[in-house]
Amino acid sequence: MGPFPAPPFPTFRINPIGVATRKYSGKKRLIVDLSAPHNSLVPSINSLVPFEDYSMSYQTVDDAVRLIKLAGPNCWLFKADITAAFKVMPIHPDFWHLFGVQWDGQFYFAVRLTFGCRSSPKIFDTLSEALCWILQNNYDIKLLVHLLDDFLAVTPPSAPPTTGRQTILKVFSNLGVPISEEKTDGPAYSLEFLGITLNTRDFSTSLPKEKIDRILTVIACFAACPNKTKIEVLSLLGHLNFAMRVIPQGRPFISHLLTAAHSVSALDTPVLLDDQCLKDLELWRLFLNQWNGLSMFYDDHALSPEDLQLYTDAAPSVGFGGYFAGQWFASAWPREMLHLPPSAASPAVYEVYPVVVAVLLWGSSWSGKRVLIYCDNEAAVFAINKGRSRVPVICPFLRRLVWTAACHQFILTAAHIPGHQNAIADSLSRFAFQRFRTLAPDADPDPTPDDPLFVSDDGRPITRSLFQSHLKSIITQVGIPADRYSSHSFRIGAATTAASNGLPELSLKTLGRWTSDAYQLYIRSNPSELKKAQLALMS
Repeated sequence: MGPFPAPPFPTFRINPIGVATRKYSGKKRLIVDLSAPHNSLVPSINSLVPFEDYSMSYQTVDDAVRLIKLAGPNCWLFKADITAAFKVMPIHPDFWHLFGVQWDGQFYFAVRLTFGCRSSPKIFDTLSEALCWILQNNYDIKLLVHLLDDFLAVTPPSAPPTTGRQTILKVFSNLGVPISEEKTDGPAYSLEFLGITLNTRDFSTSLPKEKIDRILTVIACFAACPNKTKIEVLSLLGHLNFAMRVIPQGRPFISHLLTAAHSVSALDTPVLLDDQCLKDLELWRLFLNQWNGLSMFYDDHALSPEDLQLYTDAAPSVGFGGYFAGQWFASAWPREMLHLPPSAASPAVYEVYPVVVAVLLWGSSWSGKRVLIYCDNEAAVFAINKGRSRVPVICPFLRRLVWTAACHQFILTAAHIPGHQNAIADSLSRFAFQRFRTLAPDADPDPTPDDPLFVSDDGRPITRSLFQSHLKSIITQVGIPADRYSSHSFRIGAATTAASNGLPELSLKTLGRWTSDAYQLYIRSNPSELKKAQLALMS
């Protein structure tokens, strides 16, 4: 209220003001700094507001998903937003003198809730809670969720689609609560709520395209120049935290960024991202660029190994094995696992390995589920749950684990159990098949197929040396000098073909056994595309 040429109250507190501009919409908002004065013996308004009385927890997209699952497929969504929300709620006149500001020699004071006051969100939320109570108890709009001024109503598919919309608009109008017409949406099967697209037809959440593009742009900037300030790293983490609402599998892959951000104190101090940070960002780029941010609704509760009948185990000196609902595998260690350097030969490496094999073989059966797996090695449990390890050789396995979980839409967690309680998988890892048959009499007679793509006439896998000798023999027989050709050209052809057909880069590297980005040198560009690029440069 104002302007006044002089302070309008005998005791009048003048607070600093500022304008906050939203980064992408450009919308401006007046902020009254009620935390001022800073570092002073004079208390601020916010310091006098009891924190415990005005702290609050907000509802999230997960709450909306829970209501959609209750309503069932093809339910109707409607959302509404209160206009200028804080201005709806008055400040008690006894406190007007504490909310003063001065501008251009004139004095003003707030009579409505202000941005910058610790108690404003909680006070406003009492109105939102009251509106929800009225709608749920007096108008039978049971499936309702809100975050401050944003409301989402879920109407079961058996009810008229406009039930939620008509009722909410009527009640808000009767109570004098203004609604933003431009933010009102529905009824619809799919709409955006709290920045996330909800779809009731396929029970999915997704990131809107503009948000995916925005995050990818930020990641590309970090990849091009990994020397950023702390505030820039924190901003990136904010983007990734938002994306994790849809891609929860990505949560482990912010830990190195968090460590980097907290390695310095001042916000303008440069932070150099190490190789692990850049690898985590590369995985995020794959998530967003090749998976498109679509996520199925996950089960509310994790399925235990007993429910799934899922067990894995490793015997470092013998082999590894896994069991899932009658299916199983057991194998000796591949050569590369038998010759790990002493610094990499951690017991956790061997325990994580069969978990990755199980995920690759059976992960497609777990879509939409939260899967719990037991492991008798605490370091492996930590690595699986956190997505990181101090043992570098484990990290590629963890990335493959997370990528596969994201592609097949399930969430995997691990829990520790004593080794003697994991008898089925233990018998497989030690090739104790007689004991295995006793423990799992209903198991399949043969292991889950994982045969190589190419085999010889006698059923043996085609090795690289066998392929090379066979290729040179054929070339020689048709009269072509064999020394002009190498099997290496097939590596180039395979990488080029896979890339042109959209094979994810992580899968391409795994299949080609590349541990670095050297695979990019094997991908050949189409000559016609190169010619187009040259012409574009000359035009």
